[in-house]
Amino acid sequence: MPKQLTTQNASITTVAVEVQALTISGKQVTLSVFRQLQEESVVAHDGTLNGVPWGYVNYHPDKCSDDAAHWHIVWQQGAELRRSRVDREPRWKLVDSLEADQLLNASVLSWATDPDSPFKRCPQQANTDAAASRFQGDRRWVHPPTGVEFFVEASPTAVKVATLTTQIRSCKENLDKAPGSVFYRQQMERMEASDGYRIATAQLINEVDGYGRTLSELMEDVSSVAIAEVQRRDRHRMVRAALAQLPQLFIAV
Repeated sequence: MPKQLTTQNASITTVAVEVQALTISGKQVTLSVFRQLQEESVVAHDGTLNGVPWGYVNYHPDKCSDDAAHWHIVWQQGAELRRSRVDREPRWKLVDSLEADQLLNASVLSWATDPDSPFKRCPQQANTDAAASRFQGDRRWVHPPTGVEFFVEASPTAVKVATLTTQIRSCKENLDKAPGSVFYRQQMERMEASDGYRIATAQLINEVDGYGRTLSELMEDVSSVAIAEVQRRDRHRMVRAALAQLPQLFIAV
């Protein structure tokens, strides 16, 4: 029996009760030959196919039978055969995009330059108190119209502005509750007058101006990315629906 399975010597034959067997030079392919097929994804990142699927084999060469439901697809790329593991239900990662990061930075600036915006409304969704030495925010952001989740990360300048502005507005809120508090007044005035606060804000203004986009235009950019992601995911679902109709290919034990 030839040692290598190719599109020239491989074929699919129908045996009793419409069982389709994967054969090589007329003989049923064995497990060892099947394992020799190069593993390569038949489904591309964009949700299209990298080649022509032949069928699936109900055999798990990598001892993955207990993993999430999946197929082991035999497929053709040019004149060669490949095998590919494909999860039946696709799993989506957070979308990482420059557009979303720029939108976050611009949103932090818009919030920081609006004196009436509460400190708890910071676009980074602070989860630490105002006295924290390092601002920490939620890096998962959902695009409202599509529901696509983005991984967002503010620039170091935006993080600094968010930190300082949060601290200042926290002091202001406490001062509103206790107008006679000398401590909160001095704290607020000291931070507002600090060179670090003014320099960081000026740097963030320059950074956001460099995008050459308004806040609404940046949102449109992110929406375009989100819509493209929705379309990509739809293609993945359609491809899997087609793969589910492939015949099972039987191989020899």
